[in-house]
Amino acid sequence: ADHGDMANITDLKLGRHGQGFYTTVGINAKPVLMRVDTGSELNLIRARDARALGLTFRGFQTVEIHGVGGLRSANYAEAHDVRLGEAHGSDLDLVAVDEIPAPEPVAGILGMDFLYSYDIDLDFVGGRLRLYKALHGCSTPQAVISGPLYEVDLVQYETRSTTDPNFLPS
Repeated sequence: ADHGDMANITDLKLGRHGQGFYTTVGINAKPVLMRVDTGSELNLIRARDARALGLTFRGFQTVEIHGVGGLRSANYAEAHDVRLGEAHGSDLDLVAVDEIPAPEPVAGILGMDFLYSYDIDLDFVGGRLRLYKALHGCSTPQAVISGPLYEVDLVQYETRSTTDPNFLPS
């Protein structure tokens, strides 16, 4: 099968704080620290940071967001220029909220709304974020990977009630 060719678009440092991973993103030509969150469908930004970066608010268009903190309404803000290393986007929507689940000075969360455009390599141990683009071909969803690969045995657990004190195997 033809696996096509991939182009390495960018290779960035990925910092860690607690359970989160962070990188620098250029928004409207200003560097800001953003949490990389593949579990977030949307890109989020603190409203005060959106104003400081000169983002355009679309007050007439609101969005309801669901998350750990429950349901909230928020406004969209648009970044005219977004750069993640050599990856570039324009007119990116971010949801402007009062607070985000990340410590200061993190300005926002870079979610799948931006990341879905790329093939992503998150190297947590090496502290790197790499973005790739398919150049052509790719007639199969399997990527061609060279180098060492590791195998992990999966263990099947018995299904028990979560109220059972012996739920987790010893």
